[in-house]
Amino acid sequence: MDKETYSNFDELDFLPVLNRENYIFETDFLVRKIPEKSSLLQIGSMEGQRAVRLMQVRPDIKMTGMEIEAQLVEKARDKVRAEGVSADFIQADITEPPQPLPGFDYVICLNNTLGFIPEYNKAIQEMRRIGDNVYISVFGELFSDDLAREYFDRVGISLDRIDGDYLFTSIGRLRRFREEDVLNFRPKEIISTPLGYLASI
Repeated sequence: MDKETYSNFDELDFLPVLNRENYIFETDFLVRKIPEKSSLLQIGSMEGQRAVRLMQVRPDIKMTGMEIEAQLVEKARDKVRAEGVSADFIQADITEPPQPLPGFDYVICLNNTLGFIPEYNKAIQEMRRIGDNVYISVFGELFSDDLAREYFDRVGISLDRIDGDYLFTSIGRLRRFREEDVLNFRPKEIISTPLGYLASI
């Protein structure tokens, strides 16, 4: 998949209505929930659009993005400079985070980013280690196969097969999470979202 395609996940005009509502729900929740001057690490920060949206509303937050793709890290750094907000970005894999890495008040993993991570249980373990508070938002049963086909078509990814999860030649397997899967995260709280679950773990 062309790395430019990843940017489409954060372009609200590209998204089906429920995906757009889900994205806005996540952002609004964080804006209200995170205390003033907290440090925040976003897992899967892509080209930085979510960070920009958060910082425009909550410039008091000390924002860091972690992204596995070097090209997207550079795009994120350029974007925050262009938008006049302050955020840091590091290239890293959450399943093998760099050492030493400071702790954060909050770690967030949104928009079903966890579903792109093959070793997602290891990712959750590392998020717990790094963050005092962790919020993970995933797509659940409401993310129907029909909606998935529309969503991936709009963001420019060719969906090859559905077998409960989604299979792509370009990016491999993408998981969605049933409620029982989210309960296996051992969450402190689960909040229903327009497309799934927001778990505090």
